[in-house]
Amino acid sequence: MQFTLLPEQIRLHLYKEYRVRALIVLLLALSAAVIIGIVASFPIFIRTYLEQRATLSQDAHLPSEEDTALQNIKKELADDSARLAIVSPYIKNQDFSSVIDSIIALRGSINIVSMTLSRENIDSDTNQSPVSIVLRGISPTRDLLLSFKKKLMAGLPKSTVDLPVSELTQSVDVSFSLQIKNIMP
Repeated sequence: MQFTLLPEQIRLHLYKEYRVRALIVLLLALSAAVIIGIVASFPIFIRTYLEQRATLSQDAHLPSEEDTALQNIKKELADDSARLAIVSPYIKNQDFSSVIDSIIALRGSINIVSMTLSRENIDSDTNQSPVSIVLRGISPTRDLLLSFKKKLMAGLPKSTVDLPVSELTQSVDVSFSLQIKNIMP
């Protein structure tokens, strides 16, 4: 048997009141645990933050791999620039493609097998270096080779054309080595 001294309505109201109070106490305990956790982790946060700052300041002073690679590239570029500065007087305003085109245009039926360009010393007056060209090839006849030499002498007035006499021993299919000296663009 169960005896209750309180009427049913008041008893239900008390149960409800106790549940609300228990929930409030539980939320208070939970919020106290969160606040204690935050306060307890604050010194750890400060220590970690300070260690991070110290590590980052040390890393800023040490050269990284990217910095050393960048320094190597800058050094190579400076070396290449110095090399180009040395070579630039030799190649300024000298375009020999027109000279080579004119030689090819004058050849007619002569077959040019190879063409070798070589630079000479810089002329102090014009600040340009003359070029010598050695042509090797095969001419169908001796007369065509001689006319090719005359055309070259007329087409390149400041240069000299050397064709050794020993090359003119055959009358057909003449292998030759012709040298053109002091060509200026």
